[in-house]
Amino acid sequence: MGKRGPKPTPTATLKIRGSTLVHKRGNEPDYPRDIPEPTNISDEALVHWRELAPQLTQAGVMMITDWRALARYCRLCVRFDQAQDSDEETKVNAALCKLEAMFGLSPADRSSIKADKPINGPQKKDYFAS
Repeated sequence: MGKRGPKPTPTATLKIRGSTLVHKRGNEPDYPRDIPEPTNISDEALVHWRELAPQLTQAGVMMITDWRALARYCRLCVRFDQAQDSDEETKVNAALCKLEAMFGLSPADRSSIKADKPINGPQKKDYFAS
């Protein structure tokens, strides 16, 4: 059975609104946001990438771990644009919707991901040399 009820408001949106609910979401994953352009997608898909990636990164919902999913999404956008009949368009649209929700890739889905901070994992000092 899937998750019930409406999807949670994205944490980035709550921060912008100044909501007091933000402090309850301290365990969301936080990965680097410097995302290089993929070299393995078509020029048409790259147009979608260049439109979406900076906006999603600036909004704080796109992380480096999402680049493959965004590349797939861009490829599907091209297929959706090129769909010749309503059956194909419907199938591609369903795949696009699933991809947005999978693994917390959409802002609403990301807010429901809870991850423990690593105890013995890399520390801030490991990333910044003195």
